Amino acid sequence: MDRLNAHVVKLVRRADSTERDEFASAGSLNSKTVPSTQACEGRGYDGGKKITGRKRNIVVDTLGLLMAVSVTLASVDDAMAARSVIPQLDRSAQPRLQTIWADNKYHKHSLNAHIDSHPLP
Repeated sequence: MDRLNAHVVKLVRRADSTERDEFASAGSLNSKTVPSTQACEGRGYDGGKKITGRKRNIVVDTLGLLMAVSVTLASVDDAMAARSVIPQLDRSAQPRLQTIWADNKYHKHSLNAHIDSHPLP
């Protein structure tokens, strides 16, 4: 699935503009909490959204195309969940990636320290 997604992203980026590089130089990190049923074993409570369920943390490029995704319990802090999604941004798959934008939920000293000590492969 990763190879298929990477191939489709390259095709879409090329089709969007003949001047656009097939690799993104920037991305955006964000989360979305979604409710789940009681049958779902792995679910948590997101107090900010008042939702019991799961949380998707994704990185998309500037066209909104998927670069990385991680699914956690809704109760997992966004900065903590970022530790599982950011390492998916492999330098060989994203050679031009320089910037990842994120909102204040991700701006924590512990996440910055983790990123500094675990550079992209």
